[in-house]
Amino acid sequence: MIRIRDLKKHFRLRHNPLARLRGHHDHIIKAVDGVSFELKEGEVLGLVGESGCGKTTLAKTVLRLHWPTDGNVLYRGRDIFSMERHEVKALRRDMQVVFQDSNSTLDPRMNAERLLEEPLLLHRIGDRRDRQRAVASMLDKVKLSPAFLTRHAAELSGGQRQRLSIARALIIEPRLLIADEPLAGLDPVVSTQLLNLMLSLKKEMGLTYLLISHDLQTVSYASDRVMVMYKGRVVETIGGDRFESGSVHPYTRFLMNTGPTASGTSNGDVHRHVPPPETSCAFQGKCPHATALCRKASPVLREVAPGHMVACHLV
Repeated sequence: MIRIRDLKKHFRLRHNPLARLRGHHDHIIKAVDGVSFELKEGEVLGLVGESGCGKTTLAKTVLRLHWPTDGNVLYRGRDIFSMERHEVKALRRDMQVVFQDSNSTLDPRMNAERLLEEPLLLHRIGDRRDRQRAVASMLDKVKLSPAFLTRHAAELSGGQRQRLSIARALIIEPRLLIADEPLAGLDPVVSTQLLNLMLSLKKEMGLTYLLISHDLQTVSYASDRVMVMYKGRVVETIGGDRFESGSVHPYTRFLMNTGPTASGTSNGDVHRHVPPPETSCAFQGKCPHATALCRKASPVLREVAPGHMVACHLV
C-alpha cells in the first residue's frame, strides 16, 4: 500500500541576528533521517521509540502534513508529494489519523453528531438522510449509544472522547488509519477495551494501521510487525510475535529492560532531538557494547533473519 524511500525531514532552527554575527550557524534538526519501509495492505505496523526519535514527524510526513526534505512516500505507486489537487483530496479520504490528545482535535463547540457529520460534508458524501444513517451506524460501531449525539467533548470521559475520535476518522471509510498514541493516558481497562475495538474495526472494515505507541506490550500484541526508531533512524524491524523475545538491537533491548513506558522519557520530536554524528552509529554514545567500528561507521539496516532487519555492527 505505502512505500517509503529514504525519507528525510529536517528542521532548521535559526539563531537570532546577534548570534549569527558571532559566527553561530543555524541548527539543523534531523527529525527523520533516511527512513525506508513498506506498509502492506491489511497490516498493523507498530512504531516504537522514545519521544523525540521522530515517530510523529514521520507519521505527519506520510500524511502529507509535513513536506519532506528528501525522499519519497509512494501510495499505491504514486508519489503523494507530486499529486494534483483532486488526487490529494482523494488521498485525504484514504488516509486518516487519530491523535493522542482528543481534547485538541475535537471542536468543543460541536456536539458529537456535528463532529461526525463534518467529514462527510467536507467530502460531499451522501445527502442529509444518508449522513444521519452513517453517523448513527458509526456511533454504534464504536459502542456509544445514540444519547451521545447531543453531547459535547467536554461532557465525555477520556475513553469516550477517543472512541468519538476513532469514529470521526473512520466515518468516511479510509483505507489507512494512523493512530498516534491512541491509548495514552487511559485507564488500563479502558485502554484494553479500546485496543480490542480498534482491532475489531480493522477486521470489519478492512483497514491498515500504523500504530504508534509507548506501550511495548500493546504494540507487540496488536502488530504484525514492529519498527523501532532512534534519533530519526530505523534501528530494527521484526515480527510482532517475536518482538519481545527475538529483538537483538541494544536500543530495543534497552526499551524492553526499562519497562513498557520507557519510551516516554523525553519531551517532543523537535526540541529534544540531538542528531547523531554522520559517520557513527546513532546509539553508540549510550550502547554498553559499542566498539571503535560503531564510532567510525553508521550501520545499515540489513536482514539478519527472514523478516528481521537490524542496523547494528554487532549483530
